[in-house]
Amino acid sequence: MVKVRRVYVVTSNPERVPEFQKLMQHYGIEVKQASPYGYRTKKLGPKALLPLVAKLLSHSTDEFWTKSVMYEKVLLLCYGSDEHADAPGRDFVDGERVTVSASLTVWCQKAAKKDGEPSGQSSPQVEEIVYSYEMDAKIDLSKRKREAQQPNVFNWDDIVVDPYSGLSYHEKKLMGFKVSPRDMMLSQYLRDHVHYRTRRVCRYNPVEASRAVEFGDGSLVANFFTKNTHLFCSFAEAHGLCSVFRSVLNSGLFLRAAITRREFIYWLPGLNAGIPLVPKDDAIHEVTFQAHDLTHFLLPDLIFTGTNGSLSRRLYIIYRMLSEAITLVFADMLFVEALRREGLEYDWEKRKIWPVFRDCGLDPFEPSEPQQLLSVFRTLLEANIAYCLMGEDVKYRELMSKHLGTPLAEVPPALQSFKDKYMPFFVEDFRWTSQNYACMAEKAPEMSRWWQLAAPIRTIINQDMAGPGASGLQTIAEFAQKIHATETMDGRDLVWAAFEEVFQSRLAPIFLDSVQLEPDPSAMLFAAFGRYMMGQCILLARFNFLPESQQCHAEILRVLQAAKDAGGHLKEEEMRHLRQHFESFVDLLMARHLISADDALTFKEVCPLFDPCFASYDEPLSQYEQLKKVSQEILKGASPTGAPCIPGQDAPHRSRSCKGNVQKNGTRLRWVPKQK
Repeated sequence: MVKVRRVYVVTSNPERVPEFQKLMQHYGIEVKQASPYGYRTKKLGPKALLPLVAKLLSHSTDEFWTKSVMYEKVLLLCYGSDEHADAPGRDFVDGERVTVSASLTVWCQKAAKKDGEPSGQSSPQVEEIVYSYEMDAKIDLSKRKREAQQPNVFNWDDIVVDPYSGLSYHEKKLMGFKVSPRDMMLSQYLRDHVHYRTRRVCRYNPVEASRAVEFGDGSLVANFFTKNTHLFCSFAEAHGLCSVFRSVLNSGLFLRAAITRREFIYWLPGLNAGIPLVPKDDAIHEVTFQAHDLTHFLLPDLIFTGTNGSLSRRLYIIYRMLSEAITLVFADMLFVEALRREGLEYDWEKRKIWPVFRDCGLDPFEPSEPQQLLSVFRTLLEANIAYCLMGEDVKYRELMSKHLGTPLAEVPPALQSFKDKYMPFFVEDFRWTSQNYACMAEKAPEMSRWWQLAAPIRTIINQDMAGPGASGLQTIAEFAQKIHATETMDGRDLVWAAFEEVFQSRLAPIFLDSVQLEPDPSAMLFAAFGRYMMGQCILLARFNFLPESQQCHAEILRVLQAAKDAGGHLKEEEMRHLRQHFESFVDLLMARHLISADDALTFKEVCPLFDPCFASYDEPLSQYEQLKKVSQEILKGASPTGAPCIPGQDAPHRSRSCKGNVQKNGTRLRWVPKQK
């Protein structure tokens, strides 16, 4: 079990807790209120809380540990002076300039010096850090008249107006755009105490990275993967498996070397997430993990365009789960078997997947011809899809019974071990995908605006048609039309119709016709950067009321269209120019107090299309609902149990928070990296 990190906010006002959670939730940090009652903070200031701080920092259980304790002080000052604009007996003056001045005192467990001795003066057991930030504003009394009946207005938030937007703090909160000094101070705290100390890169195939997402001249990602002799081993190459990797590289791929968890956990094959660099304990596990992730990009996620409905939801989830089922068979069975036959020594039973392949008794490589590989691949896929998407293991039992001679009703040990280990993954992946969809559906107008910006880019980079292989990006509606799906179709029928289309359009062509790597890096850069900017346009859609948003989008179209006119080749200097233009837009948003500093750091690399989800795969099996039940709930179109927008304490379900349904006090968030 992974312990949740907890932060206590010492405040008498419980409404402040969601304000802290708004940013902390991106990192899976739980925020709780602690009362200052009985401590003389008005007279002694933050130091009066030291006894409480020591108590809270020592508070931990099997489920959480306390990372920090925070105490905030916010003042509304007359501009250019220390006079309190909201002092007793003083009336606000309409139009007067004010300064919102805040300080955030943070206590953490003291880190020992190299000689083992503690440092600092605030307490022998804790370290104290003080952050401060100021924002200028003005008073607009007319706001209060219009919002006199509005509930949940905190203090003077309804009349303190941001000079850039003309919106009050309360109006910006309702719109989901509120950024106060608190957000800037918390951004500093996250940078100092939560962000990774070094970038996440692979341990056995390292790469130099100066930022999370880099493109270079377009050859960076291809060079990274092709130099891995395990990934492109001779046996895998001779039997056509490496065509999968080349198809993905040709379609437009880039690496992601995260410096924060917020960057690390974003997962969206096909658009702006790229492929994360994930270190593993041994070279075989690391390369298998890479093969697994690469195969996901063979089936880029369907695109949600703002149109919501039961069929749309079911198809999105089915397609995503098909990707999980297919990658498991290809990477963890076929590719791992290729590594084994290459002659590498390893404990192949370690991951609990290869033994299932072994006991099915099928040989995809003998005779060595594409039709044999495809036939075995399809047989294994049908068995795995039946289990992963519908919770039925009968196809696996039939294969094993035929090979091992065991009774059909008996679950062989290898299959039981596989189910015990991976049933939680499939249950959680169902919920994770369902909640991602729910998040996008909740902000359907924004997603619709985004698609209006992204669709022309898809056309420019020639990604309108799906397949063969990893090429092409499909919307949910386009895929539904392709398989003749209707609202009344049974979930099981949808699964097999979706699989048939995926197999014929994306999988089979790769093995029937060998794929060669695109020799021109500028062509690979054109595809990869175009897909990346499609996703990044979500930020332009979110702030479409700014003229700079339209200007930025026009520049994206201009540069990419020029590259298309040049034969589909994008020069590195043009890519850098366009990226700098987008980053200037991000800086503008921060300068106008529309996003926090932590948002800006993240959005310059990745702008997620949905809020983060968190999961636990390591709870006792008894705490997970049965896969078949979860599958039936979702595929029949019913709202999945335990998947409301804001779940409560029902661990281990994935959880997330959605804009507009602001984080409830004490909502438990658990961060576990998505890995298999």
